Amino acid sequence: MSINTINKCASGFIALSVLISTGLAAVPARADQPVTSYDIPSQYKQWMVGANSRGTITPASGNYYNLKGLKNRKFFQYEKQGAGRGINLGWTNNATALTAKTKGKWFFHRPGGDKSPLVYGEPIAIAWYRGRSKSNYIRYASRTIGINLDWSKRPVFEWTIFGGKLGEPVRVGQDRVILYNKKHCRPMIYFNRTAGGDIGWPDSKRWNTGVITTGQRKVCF
Repeated sequence: MSINTINKCASGFIALSVLISTGLAAVPARADQPVTSYDIPSQYKQWMVGANSRGTITPASGNYYNLKGLKNRKFFQYEKQGAGRGINLGWTNNATALTAKTKGKWFFHRPGGDKSPLVYGEPIAIAWYRGRSKSNYIRYASRTIGINLDWSKRPVFEWTIFGGKLGEPVRVGQDRVILYNKKHCRPMIYFNRTAGGDIGWPDSKRWNTGVITTGQRKVCF
């Protein structure tokens, strides 16, 4: 997706120094300019795509990447949690080079199937490969235990990667990024739970540090 496409998408967000409740700050040079980048507090930049490798992300099934959590220094993975313990997602026990390789099962899709490098700010679907007949994609959904996520057989384009200038490619193995869910309007983060995988949102129960409130309106992207 080209920078022109991203700028056209961003033109709908005419920002007046909007501070978002999740901590994303859109600050254009002038109030009549479209938003082209977001300043994200370091506490939300908790992810790296494709640790131990280099390049860009090709958004298509068959192109797999690991997702490293920079908060706990482990890899995010499919992991059975047991009955009544939320979605089957969790963390590896270590972050060795072998683990980085074997847990490279995440892939990304964009609407339309364009296979050019994935860029910051565009809508994407995120999936863990579990087999062709499985529900591989993750989507926002309410649960009583664990993070509010569920599986989908079809791509759900409710995710965005932030952490760099909109329209520029996400660099594999280098960029510290935020995985942002557009439906919930929150970033996905490490979250220490008593039940279920240690993953959550800034408004998850027991989260009490780092929620940024400004008194200004909340904006979803």
